[in-house]
Amino acid sequence: MTIYGNVQRFFCDSNESSVTGFEYHGTCLNQLYLRKNNIDTLVLDAPNLYQINAENGTLKYVDVTKCPYLTYLYAYNNELTHLDVSKKLYGLYVYNNKLSYLDVANCTNIRYVYIYNNPFTAEAYNDLMCYLNKNRSDGNFRPLY
Repeated sequence: MTIYGNVQRFFCDSNESSVTGFEYHGTCLNQLYLRKNNIDTLVLDAPNLYQINAENGTLKYVDVTKCPYLTYLYAYNNELTHLDVSKKLYGLYVYNNKLSYLDVANCTNIRYVYIYNNPFTAEAYNDLMCYLNKNRSDGNFRPLY
């Protein structure tokens, strides 16, 4: 499914169709809801998007590199194996996935990170914890759960 145009909010929850991919190309989208779907690929070119709710589905791949103002990403209970995240990200909720590595070095505003039940290697998990604890020492970072 590909969406173009002046859509500000897009709701497509609990859709049991055969659609397995979702793309958006435009400047107006600011909220996206794709909960409980069969969508496995999410590719977005949405410069004003600040929130994605795509939990409880089959997502394997998410590309939000062209979403510079993405603030909240809810993609828990999926099948994600890789994720590149936005610089403005404040809340990241990706627990119960298949992530083995996560780089949040560009996320200077991040405060909430929920990553439990992912198969991180010990080294990747320690690197992530060290980065977050070192760079979020202002007391506003909420620990990983």
